[in-house]
Amino acid sequence: MDFTRRIIIKDYLQLKQKGFLFVFFLISTSLFIIFSINLYNREKDEESIFFVIIISLIISISLITVAFLKVGFLVDKNRKLYKGLFFNERVLIIFKLKENTNIFSISEFKRTQYNSNYSQGNKDVNFEYSLYKFTLNGKKLILLDSKKDKDELKIFLELNTKLQQEKN
Repeated sequence: MDFTRRIIIKDYLQLKQKGFLFVFFLISTSLFIIFSINLYNREKDEESIFFVIIISLIISISLITVAFLKVGFLVDKNRKLYKGLFFNERVLIIFKLKENTNIFSISEFKRTQYNSNYSQGNKDVNFEYSLYKFTLNGKKLILLDSKKDKDELKIFLELNTKLQQEKN
């Protein structure tokens, strides 16, 4: 497909999720190193060790790829909207979005996160932030936590597609 415009918005995974992937990556990399040493020393059956090395290498590469995925949107020459997963500025996976309407909506939610690990005086520290949910046909397109990203996506959708923001 020929896409005329695209915008990459945010990471596919949150920081905590990336931490879990990093642990799995360390495990698979350590397996790769251990079995590579065993293959070099020829202590066990070479075919099974070689198989485990290939599998752990594939798992490691897959985990790295997933950890650095980003989410964005693409527009084709007919001004149809697609959601995409990007790795290193390249599109890996494309999802076609159904546009039954020419209206998208943005909902703002105020969130408070309590952090009991920190305290100021005798009270806990809370962090307040806003979340912005973009919806199309009643289905969530993306959830953003930055006003800058929200404004960029809104402008991108209005300029490059036939969509307009819902008037409240």
